[in-house]
Amino acid sequence: MEWTWMDADRRPSTSIGGLGMRQLKMEMAKQGIVEDPHRFTIVPDLCPMVKKGTALYSILHFKCPYCREGEFFLAHPYNLRRAGDLHERCPKCNGRYTIEPGFYYGAMYVSYALGVAIAVAVWVAFLVLAPDAAPHWIVGTVGAVILLASPYLYALSRIIWANMFLAGRGPGGLPPKEEE
Repeated sequence: MEWTWMDADRRPSTSIGGLGMRQLKMEMAKQGIVEDPHRFTIVPDLCPMVKKGTALYSILHFKCPYCREGEFFLAHPYNLRRAGDLHERCPKCNGRYTIEPGFYYGAMYVSYALGVAIAVAVWVAFLVLAPDAAPHWIVGTVGAVILLASPYLYALSRIIWANMFLAGRGPGGLPPKEEE
């Protein structure tokens, strides 16, 4: 298993593979990284694809598709008064989030796909875990899950759409060679 510990800015600083946790702590003490190997905790790096600076990190944490650090939305998806409101530009890199009017209409297709995936997952979970459940309970549960998840799915579909079409562009929304 690969182990990673973070520096003060929550960036991975060192990684050592092939050691158990006790051996890793002793190795860190030997290298002078920590003073007392028994007074800290190490978290295993279970999902290296979600590291800061990756597209998946940007999507799951609602970060800027350009620099992957600035906030994308003005508020949390469940703040229903401001649900879906975007910053005009990234607070960190000044990248534009809307490159043309109606840019996010395509996110409806992403939202539909996410909704269908969740509905099928809940349906299959019901068929596996409660095969004798009445159909109205299954349909009601699927509807309730979709209804409760809809603000998050709306936000998730917009950030996925932005990462599909804005990542790889310059902060002005144009391909890098067209930036001024």
